[in-house]
Amino acid sequence: MSKELSRRSFVRAAAMGAAGLAVAGAAGCSSAGGEADAHNAGDAAFDEEFDVVVVGAGLAGAACALTVADEGDGASCVLLEKGQAPGGNSPFCDNAALYSDDVDAIEAHLKDLSGEFAPSDEMIRAYAEGFVENRAWVQSFGVGDEHVKAALQEPSLLEYEEFGSDGGSLYVMRLLDPQDEENDKYMHPFLLAQAQERGVEYRLGSPVEDLVQEEGTGRVIGVVSDGKNIRARKGVVLALGGFENNPEMLECYVQCGGALPAAATLNTGDGITMCQKVGAKLWHMSGWAGAWMAPVSLDGETFLIPGVGVARQKIKQWGITVANNGRRYYMDFDGHNIKDLDDYARYPTMDRHVGSRHGHMQFGGEWPNLPMPTTSWFVFDSAGLQSGALGESFEGDPVVDGWCVSSDNIQGLAEAMGVPSDELVRTVDQWNVWCEQGDDLAFYRPQSTLHPIATPPFYAVRCNSTFLNTDGGAERNEHCQIVDPDGAPIEGLYGIGEFGSFWGHYYQGAGNVGECLVSGRIAARHILGQ
Repeated sequence: MSKELSRRSFVRAAAMGAAGLAVAGAAGCSSAGGEADAHNAGDAAFDEEFDVVVVGAGLAGAACALTVADEGDGASCVLLEKGQAPGGNSPFCDNAALYSDDVDAIEAHLKDLSGEFAPSDEMIRAYAEGFVENRAWVQSFGVGDEHVKAALQEPSLLEYEEFGSDGGSLYVMRLLDPQDEENDKYMHPFLLAQAQERGVEYRLGSPVEDLVQEEGTGRVIGVVSDGKNIRARKGVVLALGGFENNPEMLECYVQCGGALPAAATLNTGDGITMCQKVGAKLWHMSGWAGAWMAPVSLDGETFLIPGVGVARQKIKQWGITVANNGRRYYMDFDGHNIKDLDDYARYPTMDRHVGSRHGHMQFGGEWPNLPMPTTSWFVFDSAGLQSGALGESFEGDPVVDGWCVSSDNIQGLAEAMGVPSDELVRTVDQWNVWCEQGDDLAFYRPQSTLHPIATPPFYAVRCNSTFLNTDGGAERNEHCQIVDPDGAPIEGLYGIGEFGSFWGHYYQGAGNVGECLVSGRIAARHILGQ
């Protein structure tokens, strides 16, 4: 078999191939490519073999590979990573994993969060059982209680008040690095190290270019990576994360093609294209944690506050955010999971709560996916600058350093921003009236964030739509098998973590990391049981 042919997936039976092309066309965004060449994928076509091939070395991939090595009775496993280091969200996120001690309570909570288009009852139950196992499983690899940083998610910190439940005894755990206990983002490196210690072959700089299917049956029996055809005797597991770095997919699925991811650097939706080509059904494509309008440099190249802290700072309380038309257009405090504000006492029911929850901004009393303009402006005055409008640690000259435009009057500021001056003047004047009255009648911002824009000089910093992660990908069942449009498993192919995540409606804080552990184990155990 030639190397040229090896770089293309092998077709399924004719009917399966036609179904796969139909799905790719209906999905929009990226074409699935032309029809693949028919070829019998015999043993001679493969350069090497493993029992399990895991693609993506984030938390989900590490958990899956570790489970194969720990429970597989000698099963071989290779863990393929696209970059020279993992480039998804796992190295950058809080590494805080959701777990519980009450399977029935968390099952009910997951159903509440799932909404009308919920996963199957079987899948919800499987995840509930997995969340209950999370802490004990991690500690089974020799982690003592002294290196677990765990906390009960108090009611005021949970995203369940709108359901009238108690949250189902939900907890969050982080691991402390034994060599540096100030580092509580140790979950990912710990799991990777444990997998390698147990014999998992870990390959960096090994992007997967295609899936290999068995002609006639359509079973996925391998991958093409780094010019090699690698056979998977038992199964292929895709843990490639989302499409945070694919502007075309962002525009297609969440209507924010210009949004900037806060962390991931290599998540370009490769797995979505591969799965379309083999006839997979997609789901949760609009699921994401975002969007917020994050301050960036005037050239749009650098976040003012790097990483996931972008939306957790309270900087937006010192001013307002306007679009290019000079008008406010959303609840522009932009606070994400900030709970020490007066609106919690003022608005005890969630339909009137104005905070950011479930990874989304509140809109109309719910938390739908809220597309944002590509560019806006955060406007504040000199009093706001002194109070922390550019962050508590900011030093320097915001204009000279390329962060802000400035003027001694609002008209001049509008000209520097490139927005209509009459609109910006009217917007600021109305804002100041509401600050004096103590009530934002446009978007009901918390009273403690109502600071007037009245003391010159005035400033504006550019803001870009930003987000933490996407959750869409190939649909999976309760065994984490990827399924076709009829719900039938595509044999030999599994999806875990944020690639086709469980979370498609409302998101539970620490749920993505918790899911990575749960889904990684589920997929590995199902493969090993075949």
